[in-house]
Amino acid sequence: MEKSTTFTGHYQALDFKSYQQLRARSIHANQLIASYQKTFSEPDVWAEDYSYEEVDQKLKNELAGDAYLRIVIDEKKQNQVAAFCWAQLLNADEILTSIRSIQYYQTLGEPDLSKPLHDIIGDDSILYLHDLAITQEYRGKVNLRKLILPVLQDIATRTGISTLFFWSVEGTRISSLANRAGIDLVATSNGIQFFKGSISLNECKERTCNHLNNDGAGLLFVTKPFQEAHSGLRND
Repeated sequence: MEKSTTFTGHYQALDFKSYQQLRARSIHANQLIASYQKTFSEPDVWAEDYSYEEVDQKLKNELAGDAYLRIVIDEKKQNQVAAFCWAQLLNADEILTSIRSIQYYQTLGEPDLSKPLHDIIGDDSILYLHDLAITQEYRGKVNLRKLILPVLQDIATRTGISTLFFWSVEGTRISSLANRAGIDLVATSNGIQFFKGSISLNECKERTCNHLNNDGAGLLFVTKPFQEAHSGLRND
């Protein structure tokens, strides 16, 4: 079953560990898909145009296995989606498959990222942050620590794997934010920036997530990864 917790004030967090759990709450699934479409259609960086079916298939693929999704809703506005974040345990080839499904990557001419991904990740599975977004109306209002930490913490606790990986693009704010959070920019290829770091849950509570909370306000944290974001963490 999905879990519902008070996020802060009139915001509620809904947590899902599988696509099936999400689909059991069809109203929230549909709201999430609409929010995803709207957020990543914004023209400043991503300018993507996903159909309902494409986003639904993405969720089906990316909530399989060891995965976790958090949706934050605004109870004062008919449970409107304020933010969302999900991650999954994947290896390099699986991450590449995910990246290839992203329209922004396709507009770059689909550069070959196989070698840089394998060089960075190796043969092991890793915590991959697919998407992190705060919708436009709520940027600067959502506590990023409470959005991100439960997602990473759950998968790390279940799997024993605490290495985090995500990507963004040059010209977004994720690079400086990740640096302050102790996550390294480890490579750049075709304008795509790759970030990797080891997550200590204690450090995350005391240091990393404090930076996400304090510095994240006002960011277009869209990452395909960090969009008040798409991940790889897409951020602006």
